[in-house]
Amino acid sequence: MYFISYFHPRIGLTGEEDFKMPLYEMLEQSHYVIATLSKEEISARLADKQIANKLEVDLDSAILLRRRFVFDQAERPIEYNLGFYKAESFVYTVESRRST
Repeated sequence: MYFISYFHPRIGLTGEEDFKMPLYEMLEQSHYVIATLSKEEISARLADKQIANKLEVDLDSAILLRRRFVFDQAERPIEYNLGFYKAESFVYTVESRRST
């Protein structure tokens, strides 16, 4: 998989943060930003040259693209994330439960 993330300038990331800890834990502890909502969409596409190189697949191989939008407690945008996956290594599971 290969990820690209864009963060809202309001957060104030400098690039000097400790990215060894979980991202949202670091944002909460160091920048007082709490991620509370995530919206995702997944689509199929063909790998362009850059993504084929990153995923080590052939050009025009089938891949999956996941777009994630993350928001804080006031539903202001925090992060826009693109995730590229080899199609054969991606599993999508959904669980749905009806309340009674």
